[in-house]
Amino acid sequence: MPKSISCSLLLRQLERLTLRISEITTRDFSVLKEEHLNWKFEHSQWSIAQCIEHSNKFLEYYLQPIEKIILLQKKRNTPPTPSYKRGKYGKYGIKMVRITKQNKIKINLDSRKGYQPTPSPISKTKFDLELGKFHNQQQALLNIIQQSHTLPLGKTKIPFNFWGFYKIKLGDLLQILVYHTERHLVQAQRILYHDNFPSQVERF
Repeated sequence: MPKSISCSLLLRQLERLTLRISEITTRDFSVLKEEHLNWKFEHSQWSIAQCIEHSNKFLEYYLQPIEKIILLQKKRNTPPTPSYKRGKYGKYGIKMVRITKQNKIKINLDSRKGYQPTPSPISKTKFDLELGKFHNQQQALLNIIQQSHTLPLGKTKIPFNFWGFYKIKLGDLLQILVYHTERHLVQAQRILYHDNFPSQVERF
């Protein structure tokens, strides 16, 4: 990304990616059986179900604080800025979670304790609830992104917990949340399309 970017362009990109993530998640995972949702190609790796659950926990941590700060910023009636530039900590966080243009994960990360998924296999019923929660959160995030068109992305700061507590720009945090979900969607797809994935599932 260049040193600065049009705020409206950045937000439109995040909107499109958020919608695409929801579409792919429904297409690829909603029809899977319990054995497929919990399958791992290595014991130390996460399953598809765990990828979705982790994404939910990570996003849930930030949605309410962002919504509160956006409401406060709207009351202040601070006008939006035309361009945006990443901050120091935001730039680092984005680099940590973003995948490459070839859909490869560049940096392996250890999940913080509060974001870790359930270690034991989960039922299809529980996964369906997690999937519903996932879509609700993606819609909430999309609403936040859309509201952000009227806010100064670089001046609105949000507390961020990533190897320490920092305050980062709203534009940075929105990118981290969207790219983090994309990262684990790709991780789940790698499981789905693994050569040894159980074959009794319809491929798309």
